[in-house]
Amino acid sequence: MSDLKKTAFTSLYENDVQEWEEVMGYQVAAVVVGTEKEYAALRTDVIAQDYSMLYKWFVEGPAARETVNALVSRDVAELPVNRIAYAAVVNEDGGMVDDVTVSVLRDDALLVIGGNPEVFDALNQAAP
Repeated sequence: MSDLKKTAFTSLYENDVQEWEEVMGYQVAAVVVGTEKEYAALRTDVIAQDYSMLYKWFVEGPAARETVNALVSRDVAELPVNRIAYAAVVNEDGGMVDDVTVSVLRDDALLVIGGNPEVFDALNQAAP
């Protein structure tokens, strides 16, 4: 896997990785050993997840929420600023395109993060 790109966070956890996988040209942890500490932090404190290799779409303007709402499977119209939601993007036939996170940065600015470039096309189609 040495020919794959590393993210800025790889050095923080690479000693605990038992198995790597390729995700969009990046070396990403598939199996991590000694996960008890991470699991405890997930349940009681805080963790950081590395989304460096994923696509990020910044949707801004008065129709930002309407646009994202037309794209995802959950209602983000009333999601407060500084909150994040998990949702699915589906195609016209109801088939899964991608799972994404939607972050509300401001009332008129949302950040959509996912792993499938087709989400960009779907965002353009959803825009009023």
